[in-house]
Amino acid sequence: MSNSDSNHHRDRDPTAEAHAATTPSSDGPAEQIAVEPVVDEGIRLPVQQSALVHAVRQALIHRGFTAGEIGVRVSDDPGIHEINRQYLGHDYATDVISFTYDCHLPIIHGELIVSLDTAQRRSQEIGWPVAHELLLYVIHGSLHLTGMEDTHPPDRAEMREAERQVLQRLGIEQSIRFAADTVVGETLDNTEVEVTSDPDEQ
Repeated sequence: MSNSDSNHHRDRDPTAEAHAATTPSSDGPAEQIAVEPVVDEGIRLPVQQSALVHAVRQALIHRGFTAGEIGVRVSDDPGIHEINRQYLGHDYATDVISFTYDCHLPIIHGELIVSLDTAQRRSQEIGWPVAHELLLYVIHGSLHLTGMEDTHPPDRAEMREAERQVLQRLGIEQSIRFAADTVVGETLDNTEVEVTSDPDEQ
């Protein structure tokens, strides 16, 4: 996650392509967090949207948040590059960008943009499925939304541990081996894989 541009506060953008709609439910804490995924046109690799929704919810619950609205936009490198340049003044593509609109326990509102291009490239470098890498991005961005930082080593260690715990809750047990700071490893075939998701979303 060394190139992520995260935990930035800005006003809601009415032209944003990813925003959440409130859908309260009595089914439990996770269902009180409305997550709306949007996949950009032109994205060719299959995206398991229900898994992204579940990952965001689990990351937020891990930090004590039980209600709110989160938008998740799956884009490509050109798309996230433009957002990074326009809103943050950074002229490069990145893995994940997070925008916090409101963050007061137990309610949170925000938006995530992730690059599938970067996820595919990185997954090939370290040797695990692209679907897992994409889940790591939304978890990482969600943790940033809650106020976690990873600039300094102690904060980074805390975030890596939080990422590991959330990934394990999703049924991904190789999270230590393929953590965000992992060096290049063997390449795996990048096909869509099943991960544990909300039974209500099947």
